[in-house]
Amino acid sequence: MPDPSFVLFTLGPVQGFIKAARTVRDLWSGSYLLSYLTFRAMKAVADQSQQGAKAIVFPDVEQLPLWKWQPGTKADPSVLEPCIPNRFLAEVPDARDAVALAETAENACREAWQKIAEDVRAFLFAARGHPSFNADPERKNLWHQQIDTFFEVSTAVLPGSATDDQIRALLGTATADRWADRHQVAQKMLAAVKNRRHRSVYAPHLPADVPQKCSLLGTFEHMGPGNRQEANRFWESAADAWADRGSRVSDGEKLCAVSLVKRFAWAQHFSTKKVFDLNPQELRFDDTATVAAAVWLKTGAVLKPLAVRGKHKDWNGTWLHRSGPEAPTDAQGERVKGERPVPPDVWSAIAAKKRAEGQPPTYYAVFVFDGDKMGDRFSAALDAPTYRALSAALGQFALHRIKRIVEEEHGGQLIYAGGDDAICVLPTETALACVAEINAAFRDNWRAAFPGDEPATISGGLVVAHYKEDLRLVMEEAHKAEKRSKEAGRDALTLAVCRRSGEHSSATLRWDFVPTVGEWVAGFLAGASDRWAYKLRGDLDVLGDDAAMFRLELGRQLNRAEDGTRDRFPAAAVRAEFDRHPGTITDFVTLLQSASFLARGRDA
Repeated sequence: MPDPSFVLFTLGPVQGFIKAARTVRDLWSGSYLLSYLTFRAMKAVADQSQQGAKAIVFPDVEQLPLWKWQPGTKADPSVLEPCIPNRFLAEVPDARDAVALAETAENACREAWQKIAEDVRAFLFAARGHPSFNADPERKNLWHQQIDTFFEVSTAVLPGSATDDQIRALLGTATADRWADRHQVAQKMLAAVKNRRHRSVYAPHLPADVPQKCSLLGTFEHMGPGNRQEANRFWESAADAWADRGSRVSDGEKLCAVSLVKRFAWAQHFSTKKVFDLNPQELRFDDTATVAAAVWLKTGAVLKPLAVRGKHKDWNGTWLHRSGPEAPTDAQGERVKGERPVPPDVWSAIAAKKRAEGQPPTYYAVFVFDGDKMGDRFSAALDAPTYRALSAALGQFALHRIKRIVEEEHGGQLIYAGGDDAICVLPTETALACVAEINAAFRDNWRAAFPGDEPATISGGLVVAHYKEDLRLVMEEAHKAEKRSKEAGRDALTLAVCRRSGEHSSATLRWDFVPTVGEWVAGFLAGASDRWAYKLRGDLDVLGDDAAMFRLELGRQLNRAEDGTRDRFPAAAVRAEFDRHPGTITDFVTLLQSASFLARGRDA
């Protein structure tokens, strides 16, 4: 019996597309579009294959909410969870079918993207926008050039007829694990396709007055006029004309076709009756200021953004930081577009809460992680059932564990969870406890699926940033932190604090030390002073790398601290924690200060 043929598919770019975001909803939209387009490609393969859904080896499609949805029916809101990786593996018996299915997958992906883009274009440039775009061939060409050339879709097919000699020649070696060898060759073929395939060239016929680059995706020009004054007027008008059910162009933004589709895809495509038939209000993401203040809003005199939005049709986390209820104005004294006065009853509640409980936090956290050596685990799979079991384990974590941890237990928002990677935003007070629980749950999930196997691990980056910081920069810092964890030997967390002043600090720690830093956060939240930690920072130049001297100074500073601080940070206990910390003295002090900052959530 001949070996089955493999079909591999991948869609990109990933990180650059997701992180081109101004809002938390933008982050979700980028993640969701990648998930949905991959789903469309997989579904086309399953629909055309004799094996149906069983043709898909990775990911585990049976668990996916999108897979359970019947087109033409009202969807369950769970379909909005971006939980599908940007790649899949299918296994079919016939090589000719495999080649046709690879083409089917690519066509289905591109057709779905074109349909989404066209729905957005129809709204922006015909229904509510500038009809001249339909008549202007240069602008129409620019739109289609950007949409047609942005995504890179790659497929590879390994026919079942490939002989052992051919497999051995392509690998340079061979093992007794026939299925694993064939899968490894297929992966190499896909990598070669991605490196060598001809990609669509972005070469639009630009007007003589070339528009500036997009505010979010710097590779493309924005869709407005080239003349700057005309462009400013165009986008000011667009901010009013295109605002629809929670989607809008913000003040100062000038967006390309891809960014516009990303921004308006939910309201103009996914929520409509012809797709999911969901109320656009079903999808709500808190702004970063609200995420930062999530714990503060729920304690003391509780203030509920959802209730405010229900009553006043609006909520903005920046209201918490205004000096008065009036809408902010620009240099000419004009109200900033998109801003409105705080409703009187809401302002009264905010002001009273700040008087009684102090100022709300202004910093929030972004956490990203990636599974360690997951590619090696999948490459070592000896057969399709083992590969499916790996896929099922990752699906179980993504769909049934991480969302509860992030959103129900720690007040954050899950943006994407693909099984062995994820993105979430969190309030600083709960961030360390949340990421520690995610790490533990990932290990437990793997242990339950594969008893006796070496536990799977993750490397993560946790970045703390001000709610006003450009989200693109925050995401970039988060991925840099994750990379530092990988470079430090994997199975680690890098914690980075990016202060508004420009002072940045970071330290990498083992996962088993994260609960200790979490206990420090709890101590500072309970009222312990952090003056001793800052004094230690000031003494680092004198202490150098002398661990014995540092232990003495650490004890001296803590023994001189206030009673409440000494109770929560006993000198002997903190010295013991220093002794088991594998990093440098500077890293240890950085973690102490970071714990204080996480507890405070704002500049001193």
